[in-house]
Formats: sequence, structure tokens, C-alpha cells
Amino acid sequence: INNWSLTFTLAPTATTTVVASSANPSVFGQPVTFTATVTPNSGTGVPTGNVQFFDGATPIGGPVALNGAGQAQITTSTLTGGSHTITAQYAGASGGCTGSFNASSGSLPGGQQVSFPPTFTKAFGAASIPVNGTTSLTFTLSNPNTSGGFTGVGFTDTLVSGLVVATPNNLSTTCSGTATAVAGSSSISLSGGTLAAGASCTLTVNVTGTTAGTKPNTATLATTEIGANSASTGTVNLVVAAPPNVSKFFVNSAQGNSNNTSLNGTARLSIAITNPPANPISLSGLAITDTFPAGIEVDASPSPTNTCGGTFAPVAGATS
Repeated sequence: INNWSLTFTLAPTATTTVVASSANPSVFGQPVTFTATVTPNSGTGVPTGNVQFFDGATPIGGPVALNGAGQAQITTSTLTGGSHTITAQYAGASGGCTGSFNASSGSLPGGQQVSFPPTFTKAFGAASIPVNGTTSLTFTLSNPNTSGGFTGVGFTDTLVSGLVVATPNNLSTTCSGTATAVAGSSSISLSGGTLAAGASCTLTVNVTGTTAGTKPNTATLATTEIGANSASTGTVNLVVAAPPNVSKFFVNSAQGNSNNTSLNGTARLSIAITNPPANPISLSGLAITDTFPAGIEVDASPSPTNTCGGTFAPVAGATS
């Protein structure tokens, strides 16, 4: 990253120096404070009047009055990357002058470094799992900058209720620093990592769903250089599904709803399958086998009906 500042002598009355004075490094899309200093080319005294900042031909805020040292500051969050030409135009009692610099490819004047925040993505190994089922959770950390590394890289991911680190946790990582994921706990963390320019790493651990429902998972990556930044927040959902509820009852044509029938008599068996209300998704691939105890078989005329989809074809005389 080029670190530099420029001083302009563009009019016989004064020079204008523009520098960026925000925390170093700053992040594209984050506010950057610019300071313009107007200095006479000749004579004594401090210039008075206003300074107007421009991004190209676009004004950044309104005119700002010079202070007692001939300086004016303005803060902008309009710089989102790419190339910018920032201009400070001074209009004083004795005339005007203009100074500018290019804020391109990750550098601002005065040694100001501008970095894209690290990217932080997460992915579960499956979109959904059954209650007490297990899947993987993978964190991917990347430095998108072509120069300049990050230190103190880390995050803490607190799992929501109904989601815990699996036993065994099968923790693995290519990231530097210390990775922690205690089996049975609700926390996964990384601390003290580093990310060189253009580098990436992954951390993978298994998790288990203990209750049904949608389990949102959110964590924010932080570094020493830029702290915790909203652009480095990863969010993903895992659905934990409870098994379907199954109930059965017999209907005897002579006795109505009853679990009794006479020897060699006929009764109608109904099996009801219900998706529990706690499940946020549909269930598919349903299958059921009901094996009868001795002395019961499918009637010679089964007369099957089915509202569950799939295939239902009971065979006369079969015992299931």
C-alpha cells in the first residue's frame, strides 16, 4: 500500500494540503476524516474564509470555516473503494486555490491505509437434521486485500438453545491461533489468529441439534487492526426436525370405534401420520411398516385408502 501526502501550490495566494486523519487503517465504507490546511505563499498571517471538499465534482458536505490555524476538517463515509479524487477548494478574501489527491487502490494521503474488512462465511454440512442428529459447521476466514495483513484474528460463536457442540466434536482448523470447541458446550471460538494479504483459512466442528426448530447462527470476526466490523459478520440457519407423530386405531363395523372384534371378524385399521407443529419444514420420504402380532392378517378385501402420498398397497393375507 502506498503511503503518501501531497501539497499543492495552485494559486499565487496560498497552498492547500489535504490529509486523512482517521484511525489507521480504516475500512472502505467507514467514515474517514479529511483535514485541509491553507498556508499563504507569501506574507504573514493565517488565511481566513471557508474550505469546500469535493469527491471529483461532487461536493462533500457544505463549506467549512477555517480555524485559527488555517485548518478545516470534514468527515465522510462516501468512500467505498476504487479511485477517488478528493479536492479541497479554499475561498478567502484574497482569492482561491485548489488542492487534490487520489484515494485509489487502498491508500489515502498522510500514510492512511484503507483496507477491505476480512470476509467471514459459515456453512452447515446439511440444511436440516433430525433431533439428536449431527452435522458439521465450517467457518471460512479470508483477507481480500492484496497487501497488508490482519493480526489478533478471532471470533466467538455462541450457539442458540437446542444446538450444542457434538460429542466427539471433530474439531479441525487450518487457521493460526487457538481454536476452542468443548464437546457439549454452546460456544465455538478462535483467538490470536493472523491473516496475511490474500490468505484464507477454515475451522470446522460438528454440532448436534437437541430440540426442533430453526437454529440461527451468527458471529462477527474481529481483528486488531479494525476491530469487530459488521461487514465481517456471518449468519446461517440450521433446521432441526422432530420425527413425525404416528397414531393408530381400529374401527369395527359392528362396534364403532373399538379395539375389539370377534374371532374371524373384520375391523378397519387407520394409521395417522402428523408433522409436529415445532417443525418449520415439510417432511418427505415418509415410510412405515406395521408388523402384526400372530393371529392378525390383512383382510381378503383390504380396500386401502391413502392421503399421505407415496405407495400403499396392502396384500390380502399378509401379516404386515
